[in-house]
Amino acid sequence: MNARTSRNTRGFTLVELLIVITIIGVLAALAAGGAMYVQGKAREAMTKTQVGQMEMALEQYKNEYGEYPPLLSDQKAVERHAASRWKRASVTYADILAAAGLPAESTAHQRIAATLTFWLGGHRDTTGTYTGFSADVANPLKIGGQRAASLFDFNEKNTLPIGGTTAFCYAVFDKPVVYFRSTSLGDAMAYMQKPAEGDGDKVYPLACDMGEFGVAVPYAKTFTGNLSGFGWTPADFAAADLSWYGAKKFQLIHPGRNALFADPELRYDNGDAGCKETWFACVGTGDGITYEDNDNITNFTDTATLEGAMNQ
Repeated sequence: MNARTSRNTRGFTLVELLIVITIIGVLAALAAGGAMYVQGKAREAMTKTQVGQMEMALEQYKNEYGEYPPLLSDQKAVERHAASRWKRASVTYADILAAAGLPAESTAHQRIAATLTFWLGGHRDTTGTYTGFSADVANPLKIGGQRAASLFDFNEKNTLPIGGTTAFCYAVFDKPVVYFRSTSLGDAMAYMQKPAEGDGDKVYPLACDMGEFGVAVPYAKTFTGNLSGFGWTPADFAAADLSWYGAKKFQLIHPGRNALFADPELRYDNGDAGCKETWFACVGTGDGITYEDNDNITNFTDTATLEGAMNQ
């Protein structure tokens, strides 16, 4: 009787306790992993929604001013657009850079990054809020006085400082959104930069190096050329059957969960000495696509991430 009672009331052995602890740990890890997955998907959906709100703001901008905002890196396009938008003012490219918080020596990447906050936000006040441009039609960049309403609500929560400047870029969850507007070179070369003076008829891909966030480039749908031996002339692009997402509009690109558009070392060509610009990336064929591209969130796919578009 006493022996049977002793066997029935004995405690757990060390091995049994370790097994129970291990099982509890595995279950907790599974639960935490599931919660993180759900949280990540929810954040992707919220990012997609906010990128969509910016897309609507850009469409509103076009309705009001006749075209989408030009990249601040394109001097000729900026001067032409400013003359059209502010017909009664005399605004120079230098004036616009200064108003955007960009020094004269700022890089093309910095100017691309500041494009959205400048054209849709106007001036930034001391509280970190963008208050629109001056209501004075003869001096829209004037500081102080009555303001015309901005087209998007930029503030400290949805902007990030651009290093080396006093400018800010649009951000979602502390990650920048890069805006690429298509150029006037035609659909095939919509996201190519115009030839530099003395560079013949060559054109190069647009790119935006965001420092710690990596390099963002526009995305193509189709491309039948060979990047390793590409000549970068309009004839080469025509022969390559290149087509773009948003060829006549724009692309908005967010770096996703990993906060990296793509590794700069993988974005740059190190082989051809005559081709040092960043590659564009082709979703359809995988050319120029890196692992970091997969979770990038854009305005031109039905899925939340670029990886979803590649798997369609």
